[in-house]
Amino acid sequence: MKNEYTTVLYDGKPIEVKCGEPLSLALRAEAPCGAHGNCGKCKAKVTGDISPLTEGERAHLTKEEIQNGIRLLCQVCAFGNAEVISLRAGEKLSVLTEGTGEIVVGAPLFQHYGIAIDIGT
Repeated sequence: MKNEYTTVLYDGKPIEVKCGEPLSLALRAEAPCGAHGNCGKCKAKVTGDISPLTEGERAHLTKEEIQNGIRLLCQVCAFGNAEVISLRAGEKLSVLTEGTGEIVVGAPLFQHYGIAIDIGT
């Protein structure tokens, strides 16, 4: 019988996750479709002791992506040690620093960032 929890390396950081739980939930990753596998926006490279491809994944992943280990985090579950590499880890954070209007933050998917604005006294 396998353990109830396992370790997943998420962009090199060990995180304990519940076996059989979708990785998007376990990693608190964004799942815009509500974890139904119908938008394809939570792609990441996932390797290790993981669940087989779902129909939702087959609909949103190319043959090349599948061959390269790309999965949908809302559909794939870990049952043992696994590794997740976010696809946008190399993207830079951009923030509007001058002018007026809406501040847009283009943070990499599945990364946690904060922003502070000093408006003076």
